[in-house]
Amino acid sequence: MAKIQDVAAAAGVSKTTVSYVFSPQKSMLISPETREKVLAEAMKLGYRPSFFGKVLSQKRSFNIALILPARSARSMSRTLLWLFHGIVRKAEGSEYNVSVFFGASKRFFNRTSDGRFDGVIVLGIGSDTTALDKIAALDLPMVVANRHYPVGEKCSCIHSDIGGWVIREAERMLQMNCRNILLLNKGGYSAAGKAVKDVFERVEQSVVKKSCKIDYVEIGNNLSSQVYELFHNNRYDGIIINSNQGSEVVNALHMHRLVPARDVLLSGFAREQSMLMLGLDWYSDALTMGEKSWDMLMNLLNGGKSEYTILPIVHEIFANNERPSPSDGFDI
Repeated sequence: MAKIQDVAAAAGVSKTTVSYVFSPQKSMLISPETREKVLAEAMKLGYRPSFFGKVLSQKRSFNIALILPARSARSMSRTLLWLFHGIVRKAEGSEYNVSVFFGASKRFFNRTSDGRFDGVIVLGIGSDTTALDKIAALDLPMVVANRHYPVGEKCSCIHSDIGGWVIREAERMLQMNCRNILLLNKGGYSAAGKAVKDVFERVEQSVVKKSCKIDYVEIGNNLSSQVYELFHNNRYDGIIINSNQGSEVVNALHMHRLVPARDVLLSGFAREQSMLMLGLDWYSDALTMGEKSWDMLMNLLNGGKSEYTILPIVHEIFANNERPSPSDGFDI
């Protein structure tokens, strides 16, 4: 097998020059003509840089930590599954290995203290920032996905525009002559729930200005019973649901002999295909979010600036025709 000195001799350059040519951080220090000459000789000789030599020369471990919410050890939502799929798909085309952790565990911090990771991607762990602050304090390049977190010199953030979606859907319902709107929210325990809670006052002011009403209700353990009781005393003509439990809302409406999408307009996230025609046809583009999360981390690792990206909520009916099946490359 050819060694670095063989390539250097064939190209008439030093070993340091060959090393620089194969370094993403230093290759631009070598002239294009010399790079082409070195690469051509390396190809002729069948030279491939030693991975361990690369680790030492670039002072990288080529390992990335991926932190999922602790609950993902038991079950994973579709959004988290797509996020995971997007990240791993990108990782497969790189030289990096990915280590998965469920929550910001002691195991993660122990391994980080050994210098095992070049960077970390965190998939929104709750609405509290305590764990994220602790991870950020490690001073590793870091990307926070699927929730808001302040960007810094080594921290980028990407999430869906949940709050903006609620604002737009409330306005759309007003334009469709809804006068009494119900907003069902996950609650502040989740990042998505907190995002909606944070914009509710703004939404309410907009609705009241048009002499209409909007009620904010946090989703309990039995959403179907909860909605059934709410309709005993109210006659809502529009419901915005920050949840994928739309079928439970539909069941409650049927018990009141109300026809969804005719008597009551619905807007929310799809979990079942049968719900799409009722207005529950929204979805967070988590696949794209996962792929962009990886790109953002690679940008930080290569000296790029931190980024803050907000992705729009999209219609499921279109997304199904555009994105690959989640089973592509996976057995799920």
